[in-house]
Amino acid sequence: ALMYVYRKKKLEQELHMPEARAFLETYGYDRESGLPEIFALLSRRLQESREFPHEIGVFLGYPLEDVVGFIRNRGRNYTCCGYWKAYGDPEAAQKRFDQYRRCTAACCEQFRKGTAITQLIAA
Repeated sequence: ALMYVYRKKKLEQELHMPEARAFLETYGYDRESGLPEIFALLSRRLQESREFPHEIGVFLGYPLEDVVGFIRNRGRNYTCCGYWKAYGDPEAAQKRFDQYRRCTAACCEQFRKGTAITQLIAA
């Protein structure tokens, strides 16, 4: 099973950015679709593909330039690698990876101390 947890308002903001909309449109996502329709198509693409559809990076919060770079370069020629392969400024990417690392460590520590996962997700 695959579970996707997201913040609705944040995701809607990201997906309504003109660059993200134009990019997703090239993969069959309708520019005017709401989240239910977008998720239905993403779910179909996940089920029908032998590998993760690469546009999923947009839904995971990866910078669009990294998602596009990964697709164009077929996973090669990246400038930096951490939680994903980055294709832009390696210093900026490393800073973002460091933020993710710190956040993950803090959440894991709170979980070990007994904080409920539902509280961690809401934080």
